[in-house]
Order: sequence, then C-alpha cells, then structure tokens
Amino acid sequence: MHTTTELHIDGCHRGEGFSIAHYAASLPVKEYVADYRDEEKFIGFCKQCRRYGTTWTCPPYDFDTTRYIEAYRQAIIIGSKIVFDAEKRAACTTAEAAIKTAKTGMAQAFKVVTWFLRMLEKIYPDSICFLGTHCLLCGTLPCTRLKGLPCRHPDKVRHSLESVGFDIGKTTDRLLGIELKWSNDGSLVEYITVVTALFTNHDIDLSPYMR
Repeated sequence: MHTTTELHIDGCHRGEGFSIAHYAASLPVKEYVADYRDEEKFIGFCKQCRRYGTTWTCPPYDFDTTRYIEAYRQAIIIGSKIVFDAEKRAACTTAEAAIKTAKTGMAQAFKVVTWFLRMLEKIYPDSICFLGTHCLLCGTLPCTRLKGLPCRHPDKVRHSLESVGFDIGKTTDRLLGIELKWSNDGSLVEYITVVTALFTNHDIDLSPYMR
C-alpha cells in the first residue's frame, strides 16, 4: 500500500472557475515498471494519435526506453487535480467552451508542476522528470521534428509517462486515489488530472513540500 500526500508547491493554484491540488506517491522504479508498464499496449495507443512522430516529446524514440527508465531507483508520481467550480461547469454550455476551460486549467497546473520538477532535477542531479507531451520549450515555434531536424533543446526536452509505456489510469487510481474523468457528451467534467513524475537515484524528502 502506497501513501498519497498532498503537496504545497509555489505558484498560482487558482484560475477563473477552477482550483488545483497536487498529490504525490513514491515507489521503487522496478515496482512501478513491473505493475504499471505495458509498453506494447500504450505505444499502440500513441500510434493512433496525430502527434505520433511529429514532436520530440512523443514516440517513436531513438533510444532504449527501458534502459532509460531503469537507470533510476525511485519514482515520485505527481497527480495535479484541476477541480472546476459548479458555476463554471454550468456556464460551459458548448463543447468548445468546455475544451477551452479544460486547456486553461491544465496549462496552469502543468506550468506549476513543471517548475517544481525541474527544480528537483537541479537539486538532485541524478534525476529525470517526466512531463506532458505538449512541449513548451520553443514557445509558438513548430517542433523541428516536423522537418526532420534535431531538437532545439535536446538537454531540456522531457517525455511523458504514457509515451514510455506507463498506464496512467491505473497509476492515478491505485497510487494517487484519483479516478480519471472523461467527458462523453462535450460537457466540462468535475475535474481533470495531469500526471507527471520524477525518477531519481536519491532518497528525496518531500516533507518540506507537504501541506
């Protein structure tokens, strides 16, 4: 049984009609790989996405993902839960409005947790963070992969957990105690969850960041 703790991360945790809370769980990388990774299945899902092969944050990769992952000993999984106010949900009367609101909340959560994980990378050098597939390093410039060119920021680019084969639904449910929510009718769901992580060879004490 893994204990989930709520984190207090510096940054803005409220927006127009939503609030953000961050939860963390830690376990050995070997255990996370054994119980939560199915590379063939989830890379199969990636192949169905229009982003597959078009950005350096997405597969296929030119490196051995298993060796990349297993170079680390401990995994810290973070779930950033964006909860929407009832008034905001009621105001989103179209699918377009719901998508716009969801993207705004996700962008804010991702900005805060990215800062936090990159900070930990600097403090603990033998570590690597896993972020989302929407890279922010080049701003509005298109990814160089579209033209078959090398990444502009090869030392800074990071990948997502799902893009190396991890089951995000199982991760949130069993490790973080958060059920993933999906909208089937275009409405704004009660909450959405952004999942990121830090893999490390350090014993990191998260107590200074706990609520």
